[in-house]
Parts: sequence; structure tokens; C-alpha cells
Amino acid sequence: MARRPPVGLHLDWDGPLLRRHRLASGFVDYRNLEGVDDVDALIARNGRLFAERDEAFRVEDAQPRRAADLPDRLRAYGFVAEDARR
Repeated sequence: MARRPPVGLHLDWDGPLLRRHRLASGFVDYRNLEGVDDVDALIARNGRLFAERDEAFRVEDAQPRRAADLPDRLRAYGFVAEDARR
């Protein structure tokens, strides 16, 4: 039996990205960006989507197989790094 997300939590996929959003905030998580032809387009598309919803969101970037230049790409689109979690 498939588990359903909690009431009010919306989940949707954009290629390798899982978007989770609830109320006025969201998260973007991924396992692997290998094989993505245009990472910049993926970043821009998701940034626009959350901006259109007027939702703040966080990219969960603790992936061991991330693109080495992903932090620089995210900053180029105006994302701001937070302090590392403790």
C-alpha cells in the first residue's frame, strides 16, 4: 500500500528533482544530476516555479554525487548559501 504525503504537502518531480512544498515554503531534493543535459535550465525553471508561487525554498545540497560546480551555478541564479547544519 502506497503511503500518502501529509495533508497540505505537495510532491512533484522535475527530472531528477523532487519538489516538496507546503504553505509558503518548499524544498528541492535530488539524488543524482548525472545525465542532465542542461543543469542551468533545470535551476532556472525551478527558481521561476517557486517565484511564481511566491514561495521561499531550499535546495537540499548534501549529495555525494552532485555536480562539482553546483554551488556556483546556484549562486549565479541568485541563491544564497546558508550556514551548514549542525
